[in-house]
Amino acid sequence: MFGTCIGYEMCQCKTMSRTWHRHGDSM
Repeated sequence: MFGTCIGYEMCQCKTMSRTWHRHGDSM
């Protein structure tokens, strides 16, 4: 959960990058 946690909680790990947290909510 630091940046790239592609798998189970990638939505919570990507929050740090503010790219596509929440499973593509901002996308």
